[in-house]
Amino acid sequence: MNRIAKCIVALFSCVGLLAFTSHPKTLSRTPGGLKWKFQLRATAYPIAGAGVIYAASSSGCTDYTPCGPPDGIYALDSKTGRQRWKFETPGYVTAAPAIANGVLYQGSGGHLYAVDALTGGEKWKFKADNPVDYSPVISNGVIYFWSVHRLIPGGVFGGEIQAVDLDTKQQKWKVRIELGMVSVPVVAGGIVYLGTTGDPVSSSRGYLHALNAQTGKEKWSFEAGGPAPAVSKGVVYYGSRDGLLCALDAQMGAEKWKFKAEGGFISPPVVGDGLVYFALYGKHVYAVNINTGIQKWEFKNAVAMDSSPAVADGVVYFGSTDDYLYALDAKTGQEKWKSKMGGHAVSSPVIAGGVVYVGSSDGYLYAIEGST
Repeated sequence: MNRIAKCIVALFSCVGLLAFTSHPKTLSRTPGGLKWKFQLRATAYPIAGAGVIYAASSSGCTDYTPCGPPDGIYALDSKTGRQRWKFETPGYVTAAPAIANGVLYQGSGGHLYAVDALTGGEKWKFKADNPVDYSPVISNGVIYFWSVHRLIPGGVFGGEIQAVDLDTKQQKWKVRIELGMVSVPVVAGGIVYLGTTGDPVSSSRGYLHALNAQTGKEKWSFEAGGPAPAVSKGVVYYGSRDGLLCALDAQMGAEKWKFKAEGGFISPPVVGDGLVYFALYGKHVYAVNINTGIQKWEFKNAVAMDSSPAVADGVVYFGSTDDYLYALDAKTGQEKWKSKMGGHAVSSPVIAGGVVYVGSSDGYLYAIEGST
Protein backbone atom coordinates (compact mmCIF):
# COMPACT_ATOMS: atom_id res chain seq x y z
CA MET A 1 0.00 0.00 0.00
CA ASN A 2 2.87 2.39 0.79
CA ARG A 3 4.32 1.94 -2.70
CA ILE A 4 0.90 2.57 -4.26
CA ALA A 5 0.39 5.69 -2.16
CA LYS A 6 3.81 7.04 -3.12
CA CYS A 7 3.04 6.45 -6.79
CA ILE A 8 -0.26 8.33 -6.48
CA VAL A 9 1.46 11.27 -4.79
CA ALA A 10 4.15 11.32 -7.47
CA LEU A 11 1.53 11.22 -10.22
CA PHE A 12 -0.45 14.09 -8.69
CA SER A 13 2.73 16.12 -8.30
CA CYS A 14 3.54 15.64 -11.97
CA VAL A 15 0.18 16.93 -13.11
CA GLY A 16 0.42 19.93 -10.76
CA LEU A 17 -2.22 19.02 -8.19
CA LEU A 18 0.32 18.99 -5.37
CA ALA A 19 2.73 21.57 -6.78
CA PHE A 20 3.04 23.76 -3.71
CA THR A 21 6.79 23.82 -3.20
CA SER A 22 8.65 27.11 -3.38
CA HIS A 23 10.70 28.03 -6.42
CA PRO A 24 13.30 30.58 -5.30
CA LYS A 25 15.00 32.19 -8.25
CA THR A 26 17.36 35.04 -7.45
CA LEU A 27 17.82 36.99 -10.69
CA SER A 28 19.43 40.27 -9.66
CA ARG A 29 19.28 43.18 -7.27
CA THR A 30 18.07 45.46 -10.05
CA PRO A 31 14.90 47.33 -9.05
CA GLY A 32 11.93 45.46 -10.46
CA GLY A 33 13.86 42.18 -10.74
CA LEU A 34 12.29 38.94 -9.53
CA LYS A 35 13.94 37.53 -6.41
CA TRP A 36 11.65 34.50 -6.00
CA LYS A 37 8.08 33.36 -6.35
CA PHE A 38 6.11 30.79 -4.40
CA GLN A 39 3.25 28.77 -5.87
CA LEU A 40 0.13 28.85 -3.76
CA ARG A 41 -2.23 27.83 -6.60
CA ALA A 42 -4.69 30.45 -5.44
CA THR A 43 -4.89 34.01 -4.19
CA ALA A 44 -2.30 35.18 -1.65
CA TYR A 45 -2.67 37.98 0.90
CA PRO A 46 0.74 38.69 2.49
CA ILE A 47 1.99 40.47 5.60
CA ALA A 48 5.59 40.82 6.76
CA GLY A 49 7.13 39.54 9.98
CA ALA A 50 10.72 39.36 11.21
CA GLY A 51 12.46 37.61 8.32
CA VAL A 52 9.21 35.87 7.41
CA ILE A 53 6.41 36.57 4.97
CA TYR A 54 3.04 35.21 6.06
CA ALA A 55 0.64 34.63 3.17
CA ALA A 56 -3.01 33.76 3.72
CA SER A 57 -4.27 31.74 0.77
CA SER A 58 -7.65 30.47 -0.39
CA SER A 59 -8.13 27.02 -1.87
CA GLY A 60 -8.49 28.18 -5.46
CA CYS A 61 -11.43 27.10 -7.62
CA THR A 62 -11.43 30.46 -9.39
CA ASP A 63 -11.40 31.57 -13.01
CA TYR A 64 -7.60 31.69 -12.80
CA THR A 65 -6.56 28.61 -10.84
CA PRO A 66 -7.79 25.04 -10.30
CA CYS A 67 -8.85 23.79 -6.89
CA GLY A 68 -5.97 23.49 -4.46
CA PRO A 69 -5.43 22.30 -0.90
CA PRO A 70 -7.36 23.59 2.14
CA ASP A 71 -7.26 27.31 2.90
CA GLY A 72 -4.69 28.52 5.37
CA ILE A 73 -1.56 30.52 6.18
CA TYR A 74 1.90 29.89 4.73
CA ALA A 75 5.08 31.03 6.50
CA LEU A 76 7.85 31.71 3.96
CA ASP A 77 11.46 32.72 4.42
CA SER A 78 11.59 36.33 3.20
CA LYS A 79 15.00 35.89 1.50
CA THR A 80 14.51 32.56 -0.28
CA GLY A 81 10.76 31.97 -0.41
CA ARG A 82 11.14 28.53 1.15
CA GLN A 83 8.18 27.30 3.19
CA ARG A 84 8.68 27.07 6.96
CA TRP A 85 5.20 25.87 7.90
CA LYS A 86 1.56 25.89 6.88
CA PHE A 87 -1.56 26.23 9.03
CA GLU A 88 -4.73 24.82 7.45
CA THR A 89 -8.19 26.17 8.19
CA PRO A 90 -11.53 24.42 7.55
CA GLY A 91 -13.21 27.56 6.19
CA TYR A 92 -12.54 30.18 3.52
CA VAL A 93 -9.66 32.64 3.81
CA THR A 94 -10.31 35.98 2.12
CA ALA A 95 -7.78 38.43 3.56
CA ALA A 96 -4.38 38.81 5.20
CA PRO A 97 -3.88 37.95 8.87
CA ALA A 98 -2.83 40.38 11.58
CA ILE A 99 0.26 39.84 13.76
CA ALA A 100 1.09 40.97 17.29
CA ASN A 101 3.49 39.67 19.96
CA GLY A 102 4.42 36.55 18.01
CA VAL A 103 0.84 35.53 17.25
CA LEU A 104 -1.03 35.58 13.93
CA TYR A 105 -4.77 36.19 13.86
CA GLN A 106 -6.73 34.86 10.89
CA GLY A 107 -10.43 34.77 10.13
CA SER A 108 -11.73 31.64 8.40
CA GLY A 109 -15.25 30.28 8.28
CA GLY A 110 -17.04 31.05 11.51
CA HIS A 111 -13.88 31.40 13.61
CA LEU A 112 -11.05 33.77 14.41
CA TYR A 113 -7.86 31.71 14.82
CA ALA A 114 -4.80 32.58 16.91
CA VAL A 115 -1.69 30.87 15.48
CA ASP A 116 1.86 30.75 16.82
CA ALA A 117 3.94 32.77 14.33
CA LEU A 118 7.07 30.70 14.97
CA THR A 119 5.65 27.16 14.73
CA GLY A 120 2.28 27.48 12.99
CA GLY A 121 0.52 25.74 15.88
CA GLU A 122 -3.00 26.76 16.89
CA LYS A 123 -3.10 28.61 20.21
CA TRP A 124 -6.85 29.25 20.47
CA LYS A 125 -9.90 30.17 18.41
CA PHE A 126 -12.97 32.33 18.90
CA LYS A 127 -16.34 31.28 17.49
CA ALA A 128 -18.39 33.98 15.77
CA ASP A 129 -22.04 33.94 14.72
CA ASN A 130 -21.19 34.37 11.02
CA PRO A 131 -18.17 33.91 8.72
CA VAL A 132 -15.16 36.01 9.75
CA ASP A 133 -14.06 38.05 6.72
CA TYR A 134 -11.55 40.81 6.00
CA SER A 135 -8.33 41.40 7.90
CA PRO A 136 -8.58 41.90 11.66
CA VAL A 137 -6.94 44.87 13.40
CA ILE A 138 -5.23 44.89 16.80
CA SER A 139 -4.98 47.90 19.10
CA ASN A 140 -4.21 48.14 22.84
CA GLY A 141 -4.73 44.44 23.51
CA VAL A 142 -8.04 44.24 21.65
CA ILE A 143 -8.70 42.64 18.26
CA TYR A 144 -11.42 44.06 16.01
CA PHE A 145 -12.90 41.97 13.21
CA TRP A 146 -15.96 41.47 11.04
CA SER A 147 -18.34 38.54 11.03
CA VAL A 148 -20.47 39.08 7.94
CA HIS A 149 -23.76 37.94 6.46
CA ARG A 150 -23.09 36.46 3.03
CA LEU A 151 -26.50 37.50 1.70
CA ILE A 152 -29.31 39.33 3.45
CA PRO A 153 -32.65 40.62 2.06
CA GLY A 154 -31.92 43.09 -0.71
CA GLY A 155 -28.92 41.10 -1.93
CA VAL A 156 -26.21 43.03 -0.08
CA PHE A 157 -23.75 42.21 2.67
CA GLY A 158 -23.98 43.27 6.29
CA GLY A 159 -22.56 41.99 9.51
CA GLU A 160 -21.22 42.65 12.97
CA ILE A 161 -18.02 44.35 13.99
CA GLN A 162 -16.69 42.63 17.10
CA ALA A 163 -14.12 43.53 19.74
CA VAL A 164 -12.41 40.70 21.67
CA ASP A 165 -9.94 41.13 24.54
CA LEU A 166 -6.76 39.20 23.68
CA ASP A 167 -5.92 38.48 27.33
CA THR A 168 -9.28 37.13 28.44
CA LYS A 169 -10.42 35.86 24.99
CA GLN A 170 -13.80 37.39 25.87
CA GLN A 171 -15.96 39.61 23.68
CA LYS A 172 -16.03 43.24 24.79
CA TRP A 173 -18.77 44.35 22.41
CA LYS A 174 -20.28 43.88 18.97
CA VAL A 175 -22.21 46.25 16.72
CA ARG A 176 -24.51 45.20 13.92
CA ILE A 177 -24.29 46.96 10.54
CA GLU A 178 -27.34 46.16 8.45
CA LEU A 179 -26.67 47.37 4.95
CA GLY A 180 -23.81 47.40 2.50
CA MET A 181 -20.44 45.79 1.93
CA VAL A 182 -18.24 46.39 4.93
CA SER A 183 -14.57 47.37 5.05
CA VAL A 184 -11.46 46.48 7.02
CA PRO A 185 -11.67 48.30 10.38
CA VAL A 186 -9.17 51.07 11.07
CA VAL A 187 -8.36 51.96 14.70
CA ALA A 188 -6.75 55.28 15.69
CA GLY A 189 -7.05 57.60 18.66
CA GLY A 190 -9.53 55.38 20.50
CA ILE A 191 -11.93 55.26 17.52
CA VAL A 192 -12.81 52.41 15.15
CA TYR A 193 -13.56 53.60 11.62
CA LEU A 194 -15.67 51.47 9.24
CA GLY A 195 -16.67 52.12 5.65
CA THR A 196 -19.82 50.63 4.08
CA THR A 197 -21.05 50.84 0.50
CA GLY A 198 -24.76 51.19 1.10
CA ASP A 199 -27.75 49.39 -0.35
CA PRO A 200 -28.82 49.91 -3.99
CA VAL A 201 -32.33 48.64 -3.20
CA SER A 202 -33.00 51.40 -0.67
CA SER A 203 -30.78 53.92 -2.52
CA SER A 204 -28.55 54.26 0.56
CA ARG A 205 -25.12 55.71 -0.36
CA GLY A 206 -23.41 54.03 2.56
CA TYR A 207 -21.60 55.54 5.52
CA LEU A 208 -18.29 55.95 7.23
CA HIS A 209 -18.96 54.98 10.85
CA ALA A 210 -16.82 56.15 13.78
CA LEU A 211 -17.24 53.99 16.90
CA ASN A 212 -15.82 54.33 20.39
CA ALA A 213 -13.12 51.63 20.55
CA GLN A 214 -13.89 50.78 24.19
CA THR A 215 -17.68 50.56 24.01
CA GLY A 216 -18.66 50.29 20.33
CA LYS A 217 -20.97 53.29 20.70
CA GLU A 218 -21.16 55.42 17.55
CA LYS A 219 -19.52 58.83 17.85
CA TRP A 220 -20.44 60.09 14.38
CA SER A 221 -21.14 58.97 10.81
CA PHE A 222 -20.53 60.48 7.39
CA GLU A 223 -22.80 59.66 4.45
CA ALA A 224 -20.61 58.32 1.63
CA GLY A 225 -20.05 54.72 0.66
CA GLY A 226 -16.53 53.42 0.23
CA PRO A 227 -13.71 51.16 1.46
CA ALA A 228 -11.61 51.68 4.59
CA PRO A 229 -10.24 55.17 5.30
CA ALA A 230 -6.72 56.28 6.17
CA VAL A 231 -6.16 58.15 9.45
CA SER A 232 -3.23 60.47 10.16
CA LYS A 233 -2.64 63.24 12.71
CA GLY A 234 -6.26 63.75 13.64
CA VAL A 235 -7.63 63.64 10.09
CA VAL A 236 -9.57 60.87 8.34
CA TYR A 237 -9.15 60.52 4.57
CA TYR A 238 -12.09 58.67 3.07
CA GLY A 239 -12.71 57.82 -0.57
CA SER A 240 -16.20 57.12 -1.88
CA ARG A 241 -17.31 54.82 -4.68
CA ASP A 242 -18.28 57.86 -6.75
CA GLY A 243 -14.70 59.20 -6.70
CA LEU A 244 -14.88 61.77 -3.91
CA LEU A 245 -11.96 61.97 -1.44
CA CYS A 246 -12.96 63.72 1.78
CA ALA A 247 -10.75 64.92 4.63
CA LEU A 248 -12.68 64.78 7.92
CA ASP A 249 -11.93 65.77 11.49
CA ALA A 250 -11.21 62.46 13.23
CA GLN A 251 -13.05 63.30 16.46
CA MET A 252 -16.12 65.10 15.13
CA GLY A 253 -16.47 64.01 11.50
CA ALA A 254 -16.62 67.59 10.19
CA GLU A 255 -15.48 67.99 6.59
CA LYS A 256 -12.22 69.90 6.08
CA TRP A 257 -11.91 69.58 2.28
CA LYS A 258 -12.85 67.31 -0.60
CA PHE A 259 -11.34 66.32 -3.94
CA LYS A 260 -13.19 64.88 -6.95
CA ALA A 261 -11.32 62.20 -8.90
CA GLU A 262 -12.08 60.32 -12.12
CA GLY A 263 -13.29 56.88 -11.11
CA GLY A 264 -14.45 55.24 -7.90
CA PHE A 265 -12.56 54.10 -4.82
CA ILE A 266 -12.35 50.34 -4.42
CA SER A 267 -9.39 50.36 -2.01
CA PRO A 268 -8.20 52.60 0.85
CA PRO A 269 -5.96 55.65 0.35
CA VAL A 270 -2.44 55.81 1.84
CA VAL A 271 -0.85 58.79 3.63
CA GLY A 272 2.85 59.65 3.50
CA ASP A 273 5.22 62.61 3.20
CA GLY A 274 2.47 65.21 3.25
CA LEU A 275 0.42 63.56 0.50
CA VAL A 276 -2.54 61.21 0.18
CA TYR A 277 -2.00 58.54 -2.48
CA PHE A 278 -4.83 56.53 -3.98
CA ALA A 279 -5.50 54.30 -6.98
CA LEU A 280 -8.94 54.21 -8.59
CA TYR A 281 -10.65 51.58 -10.66
CA GLY A 282 -10.57 54.05 -13.48
CA LYS A 283 -6.96 54.00 -14.76
CA HIS A 284 -5.75 56.78 -12.46
CA VAL A 285 -3.38 57.12 -9.50
CA TYR A 286 -3.42 60.43 -7.63
CA ALA A 287 -1.33 62.26 -5.06
CA VAL A 288 -3.16 65.04 -3.17
CA ASN A 289 -1.84 67.49 -0.56
CA ILE A 290 -3.05 66.38 2.90
CA ASN A 291 -3.69 69.95 4.11
CA THR A 292 -5.35 71.56 1.10
CA GLY A 293 -6.77 68.75 -1.05
CA ILE A 294 -4.93 70.20 -4.06
CA GLN A 295 -3.67 67.67 -6.58
CA LYS A 296 0.10 67.19 -6.64
CA TRP A 297 0.23 64.75 -9.55
CA GLU A 298 -1.77 62.21 -11.52
CA PHE A 299 -0.61 59.01 -13.21
CA LYS A 300 -2.76 57.70 -16.06
CA ASN A 301 -2.51 54.05 -17.02
CA ALA A 302 -3.75 52.26 -20.13
CA VAL A 303 -5.77 49.79 -18.05
CA ALA A 304 -7.46 49.78 -14.68
CA MET A 305 -5.68 49.49 -11.33
CA ASP A 306 -6.89 46.83 -8.94
CA SER A 307 -4.89 47.11 -5.72
CA SER A 308 -4.27 49.67 -3.01
CA PRO A 309 -0.99 51.54 -3.39
CA ALA A 310 1.85 51.09 -0.93
CA VAL A 311 4.46 53.77 -0.24
CA ALA A 312 8.02 53.24 0.98
CA ASP A 313 11.31 55.15 0.60
CA GLY A 314 9.86 57.72 -1.78
CA VAL A 315 8.24 55.17 -4.11
CA VAL A 316 4.58 54.32 -4.73
CA TYR A 317 3.86 50.70 -5.67
CA PHE A 318 0.60 49.33 -7.09
CA GLY A 319 -0.68 46.47 -9.21
CA SER A 320 -2.64 46.75 -12.46
CA THR A 321 -4.90 44.55 -14.57
CA ASP A 322 -2.18 44.44 -17.26
CA ASP A 323 -0.27 42.04 -14.93
CA TYR A 324 2.41 44.58 -14.00
CA LEU A 325 3.62 45.87 -10.66
CA TYR A 326 4.35 49.59 -11.08
CA ALA A 327 6.80 51.77 -9.16
CA LEU A 328 6.29 55.54 -9.29
CA ASP A 329 8.32 58.40 -7.88
CA ALA A 330 6.27 59.52 -4.86
CA LYS A 331 7.06 63.21 -5.39
CA THR A 332 6.45 63.48 -9.14
CA GLY A 333 4.32 60.48 -10.14
CA GLN A 334 6.84 59.56 -12.85
CA GLU A 335 7.19 55.85 -13.61
CA LYS A 336 10.47 54.43 -12.32
CA TRP A 337 9.96 50.85 -13.52
CA LYS A 338 7.38 48.11 -13.90
CA SER A 339 7.70 44.37 -13.35
CA LYS A 340 5.72 41.72 -15.22
CA MET A 341 3.89 39.04 -13.24
CA GLY A 342 1.96 35.99 -14.42
CA GLY A 343 -1.40 37.55 -13.55
CA HIS A 344 -2.86 40.73 -12.10
CA ALA A 345 -2.38 41.73 -8.47
CA VAL A 346 -4.94 40.33 -6.02
CA SER A 347 -3.31 41.84 -2.93
CA SER A 348 -1.91 45.20 -2.04
CA PRO A 349 1.90 45.30 -2.20
CA VAL A 350 3.77 44.72 1.06
CA ILE A 351 7.27 46.21 1.40
CA ALA A 352 9.83 44.78 3.81
CA GLY A 353 13.62 44.98 3.72
CA GLY A 354 13.56 46.74 0.35
CA VAL A 355 11.55 43.93 -1.28
CA VAL A 356 8.00 44.19 -2.60
CA TYR A 357 5.72 41.18 -1.99
CA VAL A 358 2.47 40.85 -3.92
CA GLY A 359 -0.04 38.08 -4.58
CA SER A 360 -1.05 37.47 -8.20
CA SER A 361 -4.07 35.89 -9.87
CA ASP A 362 -1.80 33.20 -11.36
CA GLY A 363 -1.55 31.67 -7.88
CA TYR A 364 1.97 32.87 -7.06
CA LEU A 365 3.31 35.16 -4.38
CA TYR A 366 6.01 37.34 -5.98
CA ALA A 367 9.06 38.84 -4.26
CA ILE A 368 10.34 41.72 -6.38
CA GLU A 369 13.36 43.90 -5.73
CA GLY A 370 12.19 47.39 -4.75
CA SER A 371 13.75 50.78 -5.39
CA THR A 372 16.42 51.93 -2.95
